Amino acid sequence: MSKSKKRLSKIKETYPKGHYKYMGFLIEYIADSGDSTKGLTEKEVVEIEAQLGITFPASYRELYLLLGGNRAFNIIGVNDYRFPEFEEMRAYAKSYFEACEQDSEIKSDLVFTDNLFVFSVFKQNGFFNFFYLDEGENPAIYAYEGGNGYYKIAEDMADFIINKVGWYEGYLIGKKREKKE
Repeated sequence: MSKSKKRLSKIKETYPKGHYKYMGFLIEYIADSGDSTKGLTEKEVVEIEAQLGITFPASYRELYLLLGGNRAFNIIGVNDYRFPEFEEMRAYAKSYFEACEQDSEIKSDLVFTDNLFVFSVFKQNGFFNFFYLDEGENPAIYAYEGGNGYYKIAEDMADFIINKVGWYEGYLIGKKREKKE
């Protein structure tokens, strides 16, 4: 058995695919990448949720269980905050949003409620990603760009990672090249 296949076998034992309803596709990535990052435990995720006073949707929770705190928190590869600065990230996004809405001639219909969960911020471009906590276990993903309002960028978290996250797109391109060779 090749080294890669042994690693995949071990990863599959650690992260049984049926256990991950939304992010199971990341198991093969974890095995192929040789990434030694360990996922968070269920207890660690529950502690984060308790600290924030929320429950993560299953898809977002699975990211932490599979990829660990730092990798899941920085899922898009660009985030001006570090794990576990959830509250600081949200506070910045909210103040930035309010400043843009006050200064902009174009008002968005976005309402910054407690139900809105910010998961990445790119200050330099005035951009943040979020989802709504009440949109189910695999919610749609939205982006807010200061002065330009907000829009849906993915139907759900899995779609977001597969089609919008650069490191995963790169992984898929590499897999296609491997198959051709």
